[in-house]
Amino acid sequence: MRYRNMFLVPLVVAVLTVFLAAQQASVELPKYTEQQRWNRAATSAVLGNIMPIALGKAKGMTIDEIGNWLGNQYARTWNRPGTPRMLLNGLYWNFVCDPQGTLEVLSASENEITFRGNRPYLAVFGDMRISYGVTVEEYEKVGMIIDKAIAEWMGLAIEEKIEGPWWITTIRKK
Repeated sequence: MRYRNMFLVPLVVAVLTVFLAAQQASVELPKYTEQQRWNRAATSAVLGNIMPIALGKAKGMTIDEIGNWLGNQYARTWNRPGTPRMLLNGLYWNFVCDPQGTLEVLSASENEITFRGNRPYLAVFGDMRISYGVTVEEYEKVGMIIDKAIAEWMGLAIEEKIEGPWWITTIRKK
């Protein structure tokens, strides 16, 4: 009888383990709409831009140093020589990754384009206007330094400013 129990106990444990494991495997994951997924991807993209700034600050770099370093890295990936329309198209392609992003061309000629875009990334910074130790102002300054490096790499001039809800950009041939 003792020997029978020795074999019966492991068998019962094995059966119960399989049963419990099967119950644990039936976890239902949440369902997200396509819009929710795009919004999350956009937030992740903004955070992906914030983190190198936060890292640079933690390493003692100034905002200008961070922007110049990032700008030099990114600029090399753009074609040159460029035109105002080429740079606009590239910036637009990056910008519309955020489903909340809107961009409007205000004026355009062969030599110069002026456009404005809203600032959907502000939501990531919240009411305190800071995320991971990076302020909105620092984020935007780094963005402008990067854009300038890209424009110069392409042989173009760029001017940017923030006015209320708009990031306004003018690109021109040198």
